[in-house]
Amino acid sequence: MSFLKKRKINRKKGQVMLLMTILFMSVSFIIISGLTNPTIKQARTVSNLWNSKQSYYLSESSTEDIVYRVKSYSDSSVQPNETFNLGDFSAITTVSGSSGSTEGMTISTVSNQNGYNKYIETKIKKGAGIPFVYALQAGLGGLVFSNNGIINGDVYSNGGIISSNSNAEINGITMVANSPNLFVDQQNINPTSPVNSIIFGDSERTQDLAQSFIVSSSSPLTQINLFIKKVGNPGDITVEIIKDSSGVPSDNSNDILLSSITDSSSITTDYSWVEVSFSTNPSLIVGNTYWIVLNVQSNPSKSYYIIGANLDNSYNSGTAKIGRLGQSWGDTNYDSYFKIFLGGSFGKIIGKNQNNRLSISGGAQAHTITYVNSGDFMRCQIGSIPANNKNCDITYPDPISSNFPISDTNVADWKAISLAGGTLNSLNVSFGTTTISTAKKINGDLNISGTGTVIVSGTLWVIGNITMTGNASLQLATSYGSNSGIIISDGRISIPNENLVKGSGQDGSYIMFVTTSDCPAGPSCNGEYAVNIAGSGDNIIINAQKGTVNLGNSAKASQITAYKTIISGTGVVITYDSALLNPNFSTGSSNSLEITGWRELEQ
Repeated sequence: MSFLKKRKINRKKGQVMLLMTILFMSVSFIIISGLTNPTIKQARTVSNLWNSKQSYYLSESSTEDIVYRVKSYSDSSVQPNETFNLGDFSAITTVSGSSGSTEGMTISTVSNQNGYNKYIETKIKKGAGIPFVYALQAGLGGLVFSNNGIINGDVYSNGGIISSNSNAEINGITMVANSPNLFVDQQNINPTSPVNSIIFGDSERTQDLAQSFIVSSSSPLTQINLFIKKVGNPGDITVEIIKDSSGVPSDNSNDILLSSITDSSSITTDYSWVEVSFSTNPSLIVGNTYWIVLNVQSNPSKSYYIIGANLDNSYNSGTAKIGRLGQSWGDTNYDSYFKIFLGGSFGKIIGKNQNNRLSISGGAQAHTITYVNSGDFMRCQIGSIPANNKNCDITYPDPISSNFPISDTNVADWKAISLAGGTLNSLNVSFGTTTISTAKKINGDLNISGTGTVIVSGTLWVIGNITMTGNASLQLATSYGSNSGIIISDGRISIPNENLVKGSGQDGSYIMFVTTSDCPAGPSCNGEYAVNIAGSGDNIIINAQKGTVNLGNSAKASQITAYKTIISGTGVVITYDSALLNPNFSTGSSNSLEITGWRELEQ
């Protein structure tokens, strides 16, 4: 009996121990769960926040890419729908409107990072100021280093960059577009002053203009010119090349071969030839009919466009129609004034040789790159080691032609301001100080020599040449403050050694020389350049969009824009100032880009 009783007591003790163990494990599990659940939740929250921020930054990057292209090139550099890829993820951007319109351009971007959507809407439009994006911008004539110049800043050229010097150096990003080798294939231009015209953009019924044509060459289409003017302040023009469909422009979106937006600000109230370039250059089929379509939003305030025209039998390969794309077209019994340019060539960056490469610190991009040392990327289709220090990254498309920052309309406005201030005859200053107290037009040359000093208090327009010799100086009045001033010449500008050119003396004040000269190409140039500068210059901007700028010994400048730039002297230095993205010119302008709205949408 005692043995059975003892075993029974031992069994009860085992049950108590089991219950205590279960209770301890339960309490431990509860404690551990209480400690780990917040940690897991926090880790999940951090992960969600990271994915959300990645989506946000991806949307912002896509938007910034669109804004940069519109500001650096034009509206035509972006498509209505764009995809921006970053790693394994992408953002979809929708672009509507134009930066030159009253409402501006709307950029809507959505990105998705692991299920987290971020919607961003940005609005941009053109505002006051002239943005100079590059230290040096060249047209079809390109940039030539025949001596050891240094450019501190980015360079963009629509023509080639060629260096024959071992010490040439660009400290910035350098890009060369595929420049067109233009020739006129089709045109309707007579008489020079049109006796007829076609109005469009003044109502929905006459909203759009269409002109048909047939090319005679399969060379790529690179540019069209339109002889046009405006009344009031109409919206921008969308210029399209569209296939024919039964005698009218096709309303099938797949038949739109080219599209480009021409800013209203580049068209004046007087007839002038307006150039329209395209981001791609397809070859058209010889013998087929195509249409130039000028698409404008009708304006209830009766602002509209007028294009020069002649009788319908003047251009045998086409006709002009008025109407609305996708709706209906009517005959005008006229042919509009236009030119069709075909042809083109690939952009090139070429150094002297393999042992004397052109040094580019910020990266290079062109169709062909040879004899270049790049400190960053090298994006090209042709070019490799050992000619270059890197092989081409062929995944990037070739750069497209970039617009110049100043339009003929801007120059015409500045001239009008000068004329309103009165006129002077040719001005010669050889000693002492001469102050031009207001904006002026000089009906002749401006010559500053010896120890003469000229102080400019307003926008100056010189019909002839601007020449400085000896120890002469030219500067802005202190009243400009931090603003910049403009001096225009219809002739040549010569500023040789030891001459002093400067702004008002305050930071951010520049003198911008603008010349309309096409020298040395013009018949009266006698081989002289549009601008010839050497020696020192303080806060000087040079603009010769139709001519050539030659930089001699020790030439200094803050920014240069020209059809062609030659660095012929030693010790040439161009140093870009980031303030030139938004310089303050006292006369104003209409070319810069402003962000007028930004918001993150909840969808």
